[in-house]
Amino acid sequence: MDYLFGETHNAKSCALGLLEREINIILLDEFDKTFDTVYSAFYQMFDEGIFKDRNFNVNLEDAIIICTSNYSNKNGYHWSASVL
Repeated sequence: MDYLFGETHNAKSCALGLLEREINIILLDEFDKTFDTVYSAFYQMFDEGIFKDRNFNVNLEDAIIICTSNYSNKNGYHWSASVL
């Protein structure tokens, strides 16, 4: 969780990695199976286009975010993806 939410200012983190790239394509595989704290962090990113951790605020308005999920129905499992 320290990588996702930031530990110290100079430690590697998700936000620092996003800041260091010119183009951001983010894949959140099986997003439906994550912890609630991770949901809340990414919902802010989806709503506001900003990812915040303890040390950085990253503007992601130009990023491509792909969320995948496995869901089931009466016929079995199906794969789906959403691009935000």
